[in-house]
Amino acid sequence: MIPIKRQLLISGALVLCGLTGSVLFMAGIHGKSNEINNNWLPSIIHVSNINKLTSDFRINELQHILSLNNDQMNAYESEIVRITDLINGELRMYEPLITTPLEKTLYADFVLKWNEYLKQHQQMVSLSRENRNEEAKMLIRDRSDMLFKEYSSSLKALVAENRHLAHIETGEGRDLVWLSVANILLVLGLVAYAVYMTVQYMKRMFNKVITSCVSIMTELSV
Repeated sequence: MIPIKRQLLISGALVLCGLTGSVLFMAGIHGKSNEINNNWLPSIIHVSNINKLTSDFRINELQHILSLNNDQMNAYESEIVRITDLINGELRMYEPLITTPLEKTLYADFVLKWNEYLKQHQQMVSLSRENRNEEAKMLIRDRSDMLFKEYSSSLKALVAENRHLAHIETGEGRDLVWLSVANILLVLGLVAYAVYMTVQYMKRMFNKVITSCVSIMTELSV
């Protein structure tokens, strides 16, 4: 049988290891939470905003073609400039958050298509300004429309990728929580065992002292 002092020493070492494990688990949970809050969720928000803004951009293009005078055209062009600034702002905030190879590929595809779309946009504005509306409509319905669908598809894929990564981080964080709970329960069990063994050790020592006292008293009374 293992001596009680050695059992207590082993229990103490296991408790220390368990507490160290709990600290590591908590650090892992904190890291997962930060990754979700500081990367994946902001990425989803920025890409979703870009997708919405590019749709607004296209709507104003169509309105520009349907405009009847310069004042209306100027108003829509001003709105397009404002939307473009918002898109560029969202892109600047999103770019540092790109981490995975798939994100890089999808983003590069979006940028390529978006830049080509902007070139088509300049041609469309020129045609609309000259009241060559049918040609402007043909342009926006042809190559421009295809580019819009393609880069919108890339943006949706980016949103899906970031949601998937956030889901993975959430699952891993949940696993760490359960491991941490199990580890804490193990530590509490070891502490309870150590307390029990200590009480038993003290009880035996007390009984030994009492037995010795009784023995001495018996000898003295003879």
